[in-house]
Amino acid sequence: MPLQKSPHEGLPGPEPAERWADDLVRAKLAELDPAERMERTQRLIDATRELRLQGLRLCYPGESEGQLRLREAAQRLGRDLMIRAYGWDPEQASG
Repeated sequence: MPLQKSPHEGLPGPEPAERWADDLVRAKLAELDPAERMERTQRLIDATRELRLQGLRLCYPGESEGQLRLREAAQRLGRDLMIRAYGWDPEQASG
């Protein structure tokens, strides 16, 4: 199965070294079987969430871990969905 197009398609192209690195990453990903690609994708998603949580801990040092996780979810899902799904408004939460 071919890899999806870049979300940056149509934007100015990368420098030659960046293009080389992008080509190398794509080639290495193409060598992996689908289960390995999914596992690596999940690890990247988890790492991204943890980085967002670390940033939120700096911005809201007094908040509980549960509140921080709600804020992280709000960054991903948006305010409207957080209100509808969880009854939690990030703009009204103390912090």
